[in-house]
Amino acid sequence: MKKLTGIVLIVVLIASLVGCGGVTAESATQSFLEAVKTMNVEEISKYVDYDELVNTSEESEEMESITEQEEFVKQIFTGMSYAIIESSEEKESATVKAEITNIDMKNVMGEFIKEAFSFAFANAFSNVLSDEEMEQKMTEMMLASLESNKDKKVTNTVDIQLKKVDGAWKIDLNDELQNAITGDLMEVANSFEDSFAGEAAAEDTQEEELIWYEKNVGDEVEFATILFKVKSVNETKAIKSTYSEAEAQEGAKYVVLEVEVTNITKENITFDPLFILIDQEERNFEVSDDTWILDDSMVYRELAPSIKENGVLVYEVPEDATSYVIAAGKADTNEAYKIVLK
Repeated sequence: MKKLTGIVLIVVLIASLVGCGGVTAESATQSFLEAVKTMNVEEISKYVDYDELVNTSEESEEMESITEQEEFVKQIFTGMSYAIIESSEEKESATVKAEITNIDMKNVMGEFIKEAFSFAFANAFSNVLSDEEMEQKMTEMMLASLESNKDKKVTNTVDIQLKKVDGAWKIDLNDELQNAITGDLMEVANSFEDSFAGEAAAEDTQEEELIWYEKNVGDEVEFATILFKVKSVNETKAIKSTYSEAEAQEGAKYVVLEVEVTNITKENITFDPLFILIDQEERNFEVSDDTWILDDSMVYRELAPSIKENGVLVYEVPEDATSYVIAAGKADTNEAYKIVLK
C-alpha cells in the first residue's frame, strides 16, 4: 500500500498553479486543465512553483516514485475531459464553474487493493519476490486496473477559485478541485487514510519479522473481527444450488470449504473473505465468483455479533493442485495464519 502515497502525490505536481499572464480567469483555467489533461510536462512547468513543491521532505522523498510511475500518471489524465459552465471575474479574484470528468478511481482502487492484498499475502508466504520486484508487480497491477476500468467515468462539478498574484491568475488547488481532476482519487485516499496508515506501520513490523502460525482443518483461528474455522474440505468438478449450477473449467476443479465464522465485535459486520488459497506450486487463488450461486455461500454475508454462521467458500484450482493451504493475516499485527487443507 506504500504505492498509494506516491500515487496521491501526483496531485502535488499541479499544486500552486498560476495562469499565463494577461489572460482571463476562464482562459487560465482552460490552459491549466489542458496541461493536466495532456500531461505536457513543459507546459505544466509554466504553472507550477517547484520551489514550493519540494519544500516538504515527504514530497521530496517521493519524487523518484512519481517519476517511475509516469505511465500510470499519463493513464489517469489522458481520459480526462471538462466543460466550462460559467465564470465570474472581478479585479483580483474569479470563480470558474466547470464539469470535470475522469476515470472513476473508486473502481480502479477497489480492484487494485483487492488484487494487491491477495498477491502480498501470497508473496509473504512464499517470499519469492524482492522488494524491487514487488514494487514492479504492484505498478503492473495498478496499470491493469486502470485499463480494465477506463470506461467507467465520474463527473464532478466544481467552483474553481482564482486570485490574481503579480498580475497573473493563480488557481486554488483545493480538495474539491484535486478530487475532480483525479476522478475521486482524493476521496478514496481520505476514506482509507487511517487504515493505510495502520497498514504502513504493520508493514514495517512485518519487514522485521512476520510470524506465521500453522493450523489445521477443525482448528478455530481468531482474527481481528472474527473467529474462523474450516470444518471440512472437498474437491469436485461441479457445484449446484436450488436454482443454478456451475462446472469447473477444463483442467480445473473446485475446492469447497465448509466453514464456521463468528463475529467477535459488538456490531454487525459483512464477511469479506480475503483468504488466499496457495498450492504446492505456490500459485495463489482467490475465492471463486461461482461461490455466489450456492445457497449457503459465505461471501459478503452479514454477521451479527456472537452468532455462529456456517456456509461455504469455493476456490477453482488446476487439477494438478495436490496440496494446498489458505493464508491470511491478522489486522494491525504481524501475525499471519496458514490453514493446511490438504
